Amino acid sequence: MYINNFKTSELTNVFMKRFSSFMAIALVAVLALTFTSCVRDSDTDLAIDLNGTWKGTVDSDNGVFFVRIRFYQEGLRNYGEGYEYDLPEYGTFETYVTFKWYVRNGNIYIDYDDGTRVVIADYSLRNGILTGRLTEGRSGWRLGYFSWTKISND
Repeated sequence: MYINNFKTSELTNVFMKRFSSFMAIALVAVLALTFTSCVRDSDTDLAIDLNGTWKGTVDSDNGVFFVRIRFYQEGLRNYGEGYEYDLPEYGTFETYVTFKWYVRNGNIYIDYDDGTRVVIADYSLRNGILTGRLTEGRSGWRLGYFSWTKISND
């Protein structure tokens, strides 16, 4: 059978080749979107691990402090808010401060309400234990070493 001097089988072959090419392109586009849209970055993963309440110590030039620190995560983002409660090893002077925090390039940044920035860049996080070094965010001056254990995920 002919349509405008073309065999219907030739028309079918041309149509199927174009349809197959179109479907292959559509499949590649869908797969590319699928793989890129569901990937979380490592900063978000670290923020998820930080979310919760931690307790432990900070050993600084001013002595050893017992610390309870709470990181509240904003959804599944790499930032949030929190508070820190410090009690010196000797004495009765206690402090309670609030802060905003975020994770960028694997570093943890804590911006306290008084303008102080602390960076945690040299740390280890394993089995709910976070240890490392605290530095002042603008000068890089070492503030002390810490060891915190996660006590809740809420």
